[in-house]
Amino acid sequence: MKEVVPGLARVGLLRNPLNPSHPILWKETEVAAQRLGVALEALAVRGPEDFEAAFATAKQRNAQALLVFDDLLTTTYRSRITALAASSRLPAMYPFREFQDAGGLMSYGYVGAFLYRRAPWWTRS
Repeated sequence: MKEVVPGLARVGLLRNPLNPSHPILWKETEVAAQRLGVALEALAVRGPEDFEAAFATAKQRNAQALLVFDDLLTTTYRSRITALAASSRLPAMYPFREFQDAGGLMSYGYVGAFLYRRAPWWTRS
């Protein structure tokens, strides 16, 4: 994201606080952000009714970009999230290519179909 947004200093991080893996991801992301000199703004979404408020908070807190954590909620509503990012003029990085297919700027993560094909049971006769 730092290569895409010159002078990046503040990133909004869209996450579901009800997801048990997100506290671990948050800590790891926080360490990386500190190394890069970037401040993180937590944008909590527990349901689709929270999206607009999260984007309003991102703008209010001067987020220059958006990072979206992987979650059933964010994946299910990816079209809505990518549309809100575009209308908010926030460059965003998403966890899967499907977000790009829904109009998102970029993704950085694993490709599920690739892992599926590489699974040991897939190669058995």
